[in-house]
Amino acid sequence: MLSVSGDELTPQQQWLDERRRHALARFDDRIPALYRKPIDLPQAATQWADGVEGAPASLFLTG
Repeated sequence: MLSVSGDELTPQQQWLDERRRHALARFDDRIPALYRKPIDLPQAATQWADGVEGAPASLFLTG
């Protein structure tokens, strides 16, 4: 995430990070353990999904 000064997160960024963690936890709880397998994604794909500044504007995955 972007920060104003160094590694410090603004209160809004902290709130967004907390919301993201809770949403992912709720989503993971709905998937049976049998189907929870790690997915090896390129870093550019995760940056695109998170909306990181400087990430690719579009994404095309194959395979």
